[in-house]
Amino acid sequence: MSTRQIPISSTISTQCIPDWIVGQRNPQDYIDAQSFTGTYTGPAYGNEISGTTVTPLTSGQTSLDVDFGANEITGDITFAEVAINIEVTSNAITDNTFNSSNVNVNNNGGSGNVNGAFFGDEAQAVGGSFDATASDSTRYIGIFGGTR
Repeated sequence: MSTRQIPISSTISTQCIPDWIVGQRNPQDYIDAQSFTGTYTGPAYGNEISGTTVTPLTSGQTSLDVDFGANEITGDITFAEVAINIEVTSNAITDNTFNSSNVNVNNNGGSGNVNGAFFGDEAQAVGGSFDATASDSTRYIGIFGGTR
């Protein structure tokens, strides 16, 4: 399997790498009434940015544990090359979206954000984006999705 490497010019922001999620968000009143826990699993797609080189990540998988009653989220977005770890984040769910900045790379520090939303009429699916930086300044950006 070959990988593509895209040099980043000084006039192109690394934010322009085309990854996106689309869908009908879950109704807010449904999220507000929930107290169940669930695990969402599915694919993930992303890129590694090291210096001026962008390399696609491979074999992406998502596993997110959501506790609507406690308003918490935790989990992993893993690739063959790296794991983005989402530590337990309290008060992560707002309306029908979630956000966590309690993120590390390969369980070895770093920082980042994971943002997402619940989709479907009964929160059957989740999707979002991540942006994490390892302690060596390598950056990982992409999208994820999953169903329960």
